Amino acid sequence: MRDDDLRLGLEALRILDQLIDEKPREEAHQRMSEVMRLLVRWRDDLIARRRAGEERPELREALDQVNGVMSLAFGAQFPVVGVKWQRMEKTRDALREIMRHA
Repeated sequence: MRDDDLRLGLEALRILDQLIDEKPREEAHQRMSEVMRLLVRWRDDLIARRRAGEERPELREALDQVNGVMSLAFGAQFPVVGVKWQRMEKTRDALREIMRHA
């Protein structure tokens, strides 16, 4: 994993850990937006690298994993009602697993 990828993933994980620990209802959606922006930057970088001709299996795997975490995060960010803390925890756990193998 490149340094930029590592930095983006760790920052998103830090925000998720803080959110889940503190459970701030008023700013939860705003903080999840920060997580999404970091994940989108990471995903866009992975896509750009593939388009530039970098075709390694681990790059495709990383893109699949980041897309999966983004799907979880999106569901946590835009609930119909309230804050979906369990969904945030699943997002954090999936991201933590990616970072563990970095």
